[in-house]
Amino acid sequence: MSSKSTDKTPGFESKCVAFALRKSALTVGRIYSAEMAEAPLRGPLFSLMMTIRRTGPATISALAREVGLERTTLTRDLRSLEQRRLIQISAGGANSKSVVLTKLGEQEVQKSLVHWQAAQARVLEALGAERWERMRADLAAVMALEGI
Repeated sequence: MSSKSTDKTPGFESKCVAFALRKSALTVGRIYSAEMAEAPLRGPLFSLMMTIRRTGPATISALAREVGLERTTLTRDLRSLEQRRLIQISAGGANSKSVVLTKLGEQEVQKSLVHWQAAQARVLEALGAERWERMRADLAAVMALEGI
């Protein structure tokens, strides 16, 4: 018996929201990975560092909400960045901890930003600015599903 499914549902790949979003994210992720291969910060850690930079001192819980991660997952990522001396985690208040970039962290962000800009330019050139603006609005609607 063949291991192939006998279900011939037409267009599953083109109709399934999760499949299309996942495949799109992987495609774009490969471009960013290639462009940022030499950057000191790459992928999710770069995005996290940019979020910390943008928000300034923030609690771990606030950062978790901002980046869409579970607090425990974020804590693992933060521990890695703290070990590299890129962030500082300190007592923030009643049972909370505050996260800030260190001077070294800011320097690594600056070095990585050049690579990110190249990746961003490559993707935007391929997509076109108008399409990207439409996609941003569409993706915001997708992310709003979190609350339903």
